[in-house]
Amino acid sequence: MPAHAAQYWRQEEKKYVLPDQVMEAIDSCETETHSKKQLKQFFMTVGIQDLSEMDYPLREAYGEYLEFHLHLKNIAPHLMAYDRIKQAYIREQMKTLSGRQKCQWRLEEKVLFIPYHSDQKLAMEFDTVRHKSNMVWDFTQPAPWHLKEQIFTTLNAILQENYRVLKRSEHLTGLQNLYGFCVQNHIGDIELMDAAQEQAFIHCMDNPALGQNRQQKLQPALNIFAKQYFCKILKSTGLPMSGI
Repeated sequence: MPAHAAQYWRQEEKKYVLPDQVMEAIDSCETETHSKKQLKQFFMTVGIQDLSEMDYPLREAYGEYLEFHLHLKNIAPHLMAYDRIKQAYIREQMKTLSGRQKCQWRLEEKVLFIPYHSDQKLAMEFDTVRHKSNMVWDFTQPAPWHLKEQIFTTLNAILQENYRVLKRSEHLTGLQNLYGFCVQNHIGDIELMDAAQEQAFIHCMDNPALGQNRQQKLQPALNIFAKQYFCKILKSTGLPMSGI
C-alpha cells in the first residue's frame, strides 16, 4: 500500500462535516446500514469533500482502518460498499462531457483499479474477481514511461479480449508478472528484451510453489504482449496485419 494512504486515518481524528452530495451517495447505496455507518465515519475522519477523491489508495486506507483501527475480521462487505459508491459516481459522471474527461480510463502516474474503469459495463465483467491483485495496476512505480505505455496498451487489449473472465484474469496475471519483472530488472522497452532476459522471466515463473498448471498459464505473457502490441503498431502505420 502506498505510504501516504495509511496516514489518512492515523492522523489526529478531527471530524469533518460531510457534504450533502457525499451523504446522499452513501445513503442511496444498496448495502447494509452498518457498512454505510462505517464509511461515513471514515470519510468524516479523513475529510472527504467530494466523491472524486475516492480512489484506490483511499480504498486501501479504508481497508486498513477497518482491519487495524476497528478490528473487523470481515472487511469485504465494507469494501464492496466503497466500490459500489465509486462505481455509481463513475456512471453518473459518464453522462456529461466534463464527467467523461474526469473519469477517463487513461495512463497516468497513479494506481489504476479495473473495477473503476470508465466503461462500467466492462468493469462489471470483472466483478467476481475484483478482489484479485491483478485488478490493481500501479503506474507510480519507478520505471520508464515507455514501458508503462507498453503495459497499459496490452492491459487494455486483454480487457477487450473475447474470452471468459477467468481466462482474461490469467492473462492479466501474466502481464502483471512481466511488468514487475521489467521494473525489478530495469528493462525500459519490452521489444528490446533479449533471449537471456526472456529466459530469465520464464525462469521466474518456473517456481514449484506455483504448480505446473499455474506456470503454463503465466508463461504466455510475452507472447500475449507481442501479439497485441505489434498489432497496434501495424494498425497505426496502416500496414497489413496478415500473418500476425
